[in-house]
Amino acid sequence: MSGARALRLAVLAMVSSACGITEQPNVNTAELLVETQEVVLGLREELAAFQDQLDSLRVELARQDSLLRVMANLQGMPMPPRPAIPGLPQ
Repeated sequence: MSGARALRLAVLAMVSSACGITEQPNVNTAELLVETQEVVLGLREELAAFQDQLDSLRVELARQDSLLRVMANLQGMPMPPRPAIPGLPQ
């Protein structure tokens, strides 16, 4: 069976070359798809890193907000209500 398949592929290659059909456009398209995939994967990694940084900043903002509120409470100073910040508890 593999010999018959190899024969078919050889005949197909000869007919393609005789007809002037080249594989170059397919190779270029495949290379472009691989490059595009690499770029998309790189963007996903960057997005994940940015999301981690954003989450870290949100946690730090909440910690500092709580600390300021505790300090203001100890001094008897009124604090304005917390603004609605997406991703932070109220």
